[in-house]
Amino acid sequence: MRLVFHDMYQEELNKRGIVGIGFWLSQSGDITKSVIEQHIDDIAKKGMKKYLQQTLHINTYNIVSCIFLLPVIFMTLVEIISRVAQGDLTHYNRPVYAFLSHTVLYYAPVLFTWVILFPLLAALISLIPLIQAMSKKKISLFSFAFFRKNILSVGILLIGLGFIALIKLHDFMPCMFYGVTHFGFGQLGHSISVCRKA
Repeated sequence: MRLVFHDMYQEELNKRGIVGIGFWLSQSGDITKSVIEQHIDDIAKKGMKKYLQQTLHINTYNIVSCIFLLPVIFMTLVEIISRVAQGDLTHYNRPVYAFLSHTVLYYAPVLFTWVILFPLLAALISLIPLIQAMSKKKISLFSFAFFRKNILSVGILLIGLGFIALIKLHDFMPCMFYGVTHFGFGQLGHSISVCRKA
C-alpha cells in the first residue's frame, strides 16, 4: 500500500508539478472507504460479538464503564461549550449554571452520583479486564502488546480517574490555560497563584 501510494504521489507531482488538496481529499476518501469496507467484511465473517472482542478489543466491562461515564462527559461538554460561548474560559457561564442548578442534576445525591460515584465505578470496572489479562498471560503490564490489547480499558480507567481529579481542578485548569495563552510561561508562577483561588 505504501508503494502504491508513493507511485500515485509521484505521478501527481510529475503531472501537475504540485500535490494539491484535491489529491489529499481523494486519497483520504479512498482510504476511508476501504477501511469501512474491510470492517464491514470483518463483521460479516466473524459476527458482531467476535468483531468487537477480537478486532476492536471491546468487552462488556468497557461498555458498562462507558455508560457510567456518559453523564459526566455530557456535563463536561456543556461546561466547555458554555465557557467558550461566553468567551471566558476562566469563569463558569452564570446563566447556564443558574439553569442547571435548578434541575434534578444538581440535587445533592444525584450530583454525587454522576460526578463522583459513576466515574469511580467506571474506573473500578475497567480494572477487571486489566486484572484478567495480567493473570491469564505472562505479558508485562508495561509492554506494547498488553497496552494495545487493553487500550480501551486503560483509557476508561484514566478518564474515570481524570474526572474525579477534575472535581478539584475544574476551575484551575481553564484559568491556567488562559494564563499561559495570554501571559506565557514567563508568568507561570503568578498564573498558578491566581488560579489556585479560582
